[in-house]
Amino acid sequence: MATAVAIISVVATAAVAIAVPFINTWLERQRMRYESSQERFGELRTLIDEAAQRFTDAQTVIVELMTISVGSQKAGAADRLTKLAKAVFRDNTRLALRLGGEHRVYRAHIEAMSPSTRSRRGCESRGMIQRRRIATLSDAESGRSCMSRSNS
Repeated sequence: MATAVAIISVVATAAVAIAVPFINTWLERQRMRYESSQERFGELRTLIDEAAQRFTDAQTVIVELMTISVGSQKAGAADRLTKLAKAVFRDNTRLALRLGGEHRVYRAHIEAMSPSTRSRRGCESRGMIQRRRIATLSDAESGRSCMSRSNS
């Protein structure tokens, strides 16, 4: 009986000695994968937030361009719009690279930038702009609003 207990004790100790490093390695890999995915999600959240903010800023500058009548102010707003448009397109590229061209967030960003979105859906405004594409500088300078654009 004593030899059976000793044999079981040695076998159990060997099993633990062999299994524990494998289990620890597996758990460590899982933890590293989780931390890596959380880091990527954090970066993606930041990218989406920044892209939405720049897109909204560009829309605000478009409205500002439509209401400004002084040439020097219009030139300053046009410069800001140009910089914001470049940033929006850069964000679009970053979204495509990180999410892929078929991802719904990327597709929504493309749709919001699309010239046809404005005429298809109109641009209802209730104290703030809900949908508006980034207008070209010539559209903004001509003062055409989205309603006059969709009616023409």
